[in-house]
Amino acid sequence: MDKSMDKWTRLLVVVATVLLLLTLIAASVRLAMSVHHTLLLFALGGLVAYALSPLVERLSRTRLSRPLSVTAVYLALLVLFGL
Repeated sequence: MDKSMDKWTRLLVVVATVLLLLTLIAASVRLAMSVHHTLLLFALGGLVAYALSPLVERLSRTRLSRPLSVTAVYLALLVLFGL
């Protein structure tokens, strides 16, 4: 009788673990869906910073300081896009 109890206990542990994992996956997906706009904005901001970095570096090598180089690049983008 002890072996049958071990079998049922093992089955209960496996089922409970699977249910817990499914619950955690569902909660993670739901959380990701609620913040996906924010994650997208961070990703796009990182891509813009990565794309503009060489231009800022080139301007920094001249007489401009880095903050002034960043400002100049952003102002050029604003003028280019007409905002």
